[in-house]
Amino acid sequence: MVKHKRNRRKALPQERPAAGNLQSHSINETYRWAAACALIPIVAGAMYASTLSGEFVWDDQMLILEDYSIKSFHYLKDVFLNDFFFRHENDQAYGYYRPIVAVSYMLDYALWGPRPLGFHLTNAALHALSSLLALFVLLELGLGRGASWVGAALFAVHPMHTESVAWIAGRTDLVAFVFSAGAMLVHLRAARSASLSSSRRALLFAAAALLFSLGLLSKEVAIVVPLWLLAIHIASCRRSAGAIAGLLAPFAMAIAAYAIWRFAFIHIPVPESPPGHGTIRALLSAAPTIVRYLAWLAFPVAQSAYVQNPYVTHILDWRLLASLAFLAAATAAALRLRRTSPLGFLCVSMLALSFAPVLNLVRVAAPWDMGAVMAERFLYFPSLPFAALAGLAFSWAARACAPRGRIACAAVRTAALVLLAVLAAATLVRNRVWLKNEQFFEATLRSVPTAPLLWANLAQARIGRRDWAGADRALREAERLEPENPRALAARALWDVGQGRLKDAVAAQRKLATRSSHASSVSRNNLAYLYRITGLTEEAARILKGIVAAGRDYADVHFNLAEIARERGDLDGARREYGRALGMKPDDLKLGSAFASMEMKSGRFVEALAIFEALLEFHPGNAGLLNNIGLVREAMGDPRAALESYSLAIEADPGYEKARRSYDRLRAAAAGSKAP
Repeated sequence: MVKHKRNRRKALPQERPAAGNLQSHSINETYRWAAACALIPIVAGAMYASTLSGEFVWDDQMLILEDYSIKSFHYLKDVFLNDFFFRHENDQAYGYYRPIVAVSYMLDYALWGPRPLGFHLTNAALHALSSLLALFVLLELGLGRGASWVGAALFAVHPMHTESVAWIAGRTDLVAFVFSAGAMLVHLRAARSASLSSSRRALLFAAAALLFSLGLLSKEVAIVVPLWLLAIHIASCRRSAGAIAGLLAPFAMAIAAYAIWRFAFIHIPVPESPPGHGTIRALLSAAPTIVRYLAWLAFPVAQSAYVQNPYVTHILDWRLLASLAFLAAATAAALRLRRTSPLGFLCVSMLALSFAPVLNLVRVAAPWDMGAVMAERFLYFPSLPFAALAGLAFSWAARACAPRGRIACAAVRTAALVLLAVLAAATLVRNRVWLKNEQFFEATLRSVPTAPLLWANLAQARIGRRDWAGADRALREAERLEPENPRALAARALWDVGQGRLKDAVAAQRKLATRSSHASSVSRNNLAYLYRITGLTEEAARILKGIVAAGRDYADVHFNLAEIARERGDLDGARREYGRALGMKPDDLKLGSAFASMEMKSGRFVEALAIFEALLEFHPGNAGLLNNIGLVREAMGDPRAALESYSLAIEADPGYEKARRSYDRLRAAAAGSKAP
């Protein structure tokens, strides 16, 4: 029997690549993907490089420059026990509880002092980390590499994130998102991994709940995370309702612990609502607000840091009817999408759920003329599912073009990159608004010229640089819009003082003190100050003692009492009041310097030195303080230590002439004493 040999054709290299080539191809693909992943945080951080030269803008000044509690870790306990905007002198409860963000300010201040660069750098780094975490979350949702990368890139460059990143006070969303995204990743990995032991899985679930708790302690909007996870587990259709409830039980316990701690133990309520707000109005305004947010996400134009969104007050309002029609059509489209793309329907569901915390059912503290409060920064969380939908759209377009060849696929990729580049350019332009305090108010007023608060803040910014004419123009506009606006009245009194019109300043401040319920102890203290400098000392003392008796005293009240006692020659009384003031505001340079100056004039050099050195802990490298320490040490007969202090002052600020003159004088005196 003849055996026929098979005709075996030798495979060509390109037909059957060697195993080594396959491995090399796999390694190269891994490297390319790692490089693509690394590009996301790099781009996200680069978007905000221009903000590093920015100032402290708007609320930054209150939260950082004027808040002593973030300037020393001695007050770490205080930030966990008080409202985020807590001030002894403020009668208004803002209702914000965000201690983790306050701790981040503490860390920045410890590293950078009162220099805004470090704070801006932290914000940019947090956004870069958030963008990378967004990429991992999208991958975990099952979008695939291409769609996830496009979605994360959109998240990194979207102009609606400018307020959260370029504004230091917008950091709340960044910190909350970092912890929230981390909680989602840990939870989903634990829930989906079949190889984990029960003890390790329980540990990961606990870690996810801890991360979620830190997110809640950063900003209340993190409450959306359990809602997202609920939607994800329902969409997977792998578990019963009881099993899903068990998976989310750690989050429920974290929410319960947060609520008990906040509302029962430290008694920080939700924000107070203005008279015009109500549940019915909030519900009627929800649909138009959602549509405006969606329009911002899709077409990020006409941005503003001060959004006026008037309430819908009746069911026939055209905004409500048009919004309901749009949302009904969107819902119908989403239900059809459920059959064709469950993942797309999941992303739509997550987007819808993400608006729940920002619909003013519990109204945030904000000026009355904002209406149903909206803000760009409120879109930081909703932009994640929106970015997921954008990534899916790119993936669908790429698949649709695949049969048409490489050119069509390249066109889809090019279109995506062009869109990302356009959005990145818009972000870079938007960043400029947040660089300078006065520039910020001017730019915002161009879009919202009817906001009296902004005009008053612009006036105060101009007063700060002694532009009296410009401040007067801004004040006149604020007074035209709202004659009794508290901020405008305060700024007018300050303007009058700067112009030497003390009688007018007293009249404006008296009106504020008698008609304003907001921060009334501040207005009364300022009136007492004006009485004091105009010779009405007894009336000033009466007002100040009344503030103390009412329990609304704060550092400036005791500072004014100290100055009155000092003028009367009651140095012991002045010391008591200065000490109380420094106990409340230990970083205050004006207050501490006045106290130390009195002690120096009294010959109490040891006490004066202790005051200056305590201030130096809050203001390291401050040339004025170092120079004053040198003066005290020189008066104490220690020229060597004085020279060292003067030298440090010159090193801190080479242009500080007082320190240079003191240094040269003391060196000359030392040289003269050594001459024969």
